[in-house]
Amino acid sequence: MPTSTLTDKVPFSAGLPVHLEPDSLYISTIPLTQGFHWALIHVDCHGSATRHHWAATTNDPHGPEGYVCQPMPNGPRMKAGQQPILAYFKIPEYVPVDIPLLQDVCDGVFPGAATRASYSALQNRAANMSPRTWCTSVLARLLALSVQGPGAAQRAAEIEAFVDAHSCSLGDAYARAFLFRQNYSTVVLPVTLCASACTACHRSRPRVS
Repeated sequence: MPTSTLTDKVPFSAGLPVHLEPDSLYISTIPLTQGFHWALIHVDCHGSATRHHWAATTNDPHGPEGYVCQPMPNGPRMKAGQQPILAYFKIPEYVPVDIPLLQDVCDGVFPGAATRASYSALQNRAANMSPRTWCTSVLARLLALSVQGPGAAQRAAEIEAFVDAHSCSLGDAYARAFLFRQNYSTVVLPVTLCASACTACHRSRPRVS
């Protein structure tokens, strides 16, 4: 089960609403100084959304981390608190699972996660444990439950690359909007095979978790 639900903190949802489909799974990305914060957004058959991610479990962003599950009572939005969400990337291969099973998968992707939850963000990054690698590991396990089978890990890596490439492109768009004091609208984008002319997928960017 999640190490924390952070129910005592500021409500997650802010900004304008974003429509996400029921019985679906998305990756959301938030721009950081270096890279992005990755999270999984689960929408059940009734349209209720929850956010699942590897994150700080205290108010210290550099302190202990663990699996965090947050309800989204106001639904998906363009912001997480005051942080802009660049995009919601829909996972087309996702086969709906119940929340308890999803939480079990999320809670078990990092070996010894319960112990490592007491480790700092710096220690976890040194062990290649980040919100990004956590999301990819969860996806691989979820896809393995469906038709993906042995190819689940490879497909999860492809999804990771797609999300990273398009987040870089959208991050540039957000930075321009911020610079010129323009509004930025969160994008909802399915993870698909892009055309050869897709500039996002053919940019060379360093990997940053």
